[in-house]
Amino acid sequence: MTRRLVRIAAVLLTVTAALFVVGVIAEANHTTHNESGETHVESGNESGEVSGSATAEAGPSEAIEKVLGINVESPATATVAVIASLALAAGLWSTRRRAIALAAALFAALFAVFDLAELAHQVDESRTGLAVLAAAIALGHAAAAVVAFAAGYRTVTIPTASN
Repeated sequence: MTRRLVRIAAVLLTVTAALFVVGVIAEANHTTHNESGETHVESGNESGEVSGSATAEAGPSEAIEKVLGINVESPATATVAVIASLALAAGLWSTRRRAIALAAALFAALFAVFDLAELAHQVDESRTGLAVLAAAIALGHAAAAVVAFAAGYRTVTIPTASN
C-alpha cells in the first residue's frame, strides 16, 4: 500500500468529518422550531439582526429527517459517523492493513450516498450554502473512497517467517 495514498485517504476522511460537523451545526442553527409546530427559518446579517423570516407548516414526515431510513438528524447518528470516520482515518494513518483501507473505502462510499441525499434535500429546501457544503462533503467522501480503495488494492502482502 503506498503510504501517500493512505495518508491522502486519512486526510480526506478527517476533513470530511470536520465539514460534516460544520454542516450539522449550521443546519441546526438555520432552522428553529417554535411551540406551535411551525418551522421558522431566519436569516440574520452581521450585526445579528433578522433581515427576514418565513414560516411553513412542518408535516409529520418533516419532523424527523430520515435519509434512506436512517434518522440523520439524531445526535447519536452524527456522533457515530464522526467517530467512525476519525477511527478509520487513524487506522489508515497508523497501519498498513488492507482490511482497514477497504473498510475506509466502503465507509466513504456509503457516506457519499448519504451526502448526495442530503444535497438533494438542501436543494429542495433552497438552502444554497448548505447544499454547497453537502456537495463538498460528497466529493470529499467520493475521493476518499477511490483513494482508500486504490491504497487497499495496491497493498503488498509482506511475507511472514513461516512462508
